[in-house]
Amino acid sequence: MNDKIKLNNIYNHVKETLADAGITDIAEADFLLCEALKINRSELMSKLLTGDNGHNGVLTKQQGRVVNKLLRERAKGRPLDKIVKHKNFYGQEFYVNKNVLSPRKETELLAECVIDFINKHFVGATTPPASQAPLHGGEFIGNLAEASDEAKISSSNSRGVTPASKLIRGPAALPVGRRARVLDLCTGSGCVAITIAKNCKCEVTACDVSKKALAVARKNIKYKISDINGGSCLIKNSPLVKLILSDMFKSLNPKDRFDIIVCNPPYIKSGNIEHLDKEVKDYDPRLSLDGGADGLKFYKIIAGEAHKFLNPNGVLMLEIGFDQAEAVTKLLKNKYKNIEVIKDYGGQDRIVKVKTKK
Repeated sequence: MNDKIKLNNIYNHVKETLADAGITDIAEADFLLCEALKINRSELMSKLLTGDNGHNGVLTKQQGRVVNKLLRERAKGRPLDKIVKHKNFYGQEFYVNKNVLSPRKETELLAECVIDFINKHFVGATTPPASQAPLHGGEFIGNLAEASDEAKISSSNSRGVTPASKLIRGPAALPVGRRARVLDLCTGSGCVAITIAKNCKCEVTACDVSKKALAVARKNIKYKISDINGGSCLIKNSPLVKLILSDMFKSLNPKDRFDIIVCNPPYIKSGNIEHLDKEVKDYDPRLSLDGGADGLKFYKIIAGEAHKFLNPNGVLMLEIGFDQAEAVTKLLKNKYKNIEVIKDYGGQDRIVKVKTKK
């Protein structure tokens, strides 16, 4: 690449290089250039149309090097989010690395359902205005090192998702007038736990078996919770998000009780992992994918244990694979009631929601 190159030329070069690597989605070229130039997509389109990139129509040497570096990595098949180390979820950018599953759009529905349920069933549950909102940092339990990479954190004004309020129905059944207590199992990057905590008045406990994953969640808590009102502090003895190193329920206090347990567990059958897209099987940790021989390993654990940690009329919400609704609901029917399967925005079964029978 020349020391100086016009934006339109490098844009075409990026598209052609990606196409040669089998990547034909034009949005990828847009994202790559936006990341390299530190501009948004609207600004990129404007510059391409006008032939102006703010540097007399050419990229700087440094910008050219950044484009080349990102392009080489992407052409090798490495996912964009694992290259730039952040991924958008529910309108916010979350830090990710090789130790966590990159957040999926489908999982936004899981967070949306929990947020909607809390805001409907708990008086005053909606996050108060900024002038009144208490600010929190994350409490960390477990001996974890800080993640070494610097996160690139930014915000977005639009989620572009359908409100789950159209999907959640039924009369109020949980105690009101206090903060909802939420447990997020298999938290990974913490995107679900943090999104719930930022969008309603609740206390969230998030756990994961992976120390490296919890280091990522800890970094995201530091950035995402502290920016609710431009600062951070703790409510005494009541952190907004608490992290626990735990293999499912094993390290939880047996006396703890929650109003809602939420989980997006590994649910891919062990034998199917090698058939997944390269970007998933080679770059997401197997620990976050492998649901055992039948894909139901973690649902079986949840079905047998979750009710012990739920308050009366407590709610369990689980993300499932598109073909797992029947098998998962069958596991849950003995100890839970009001079983509901919620479809995602593509019309596929995606969430199972149940209540405890007690």
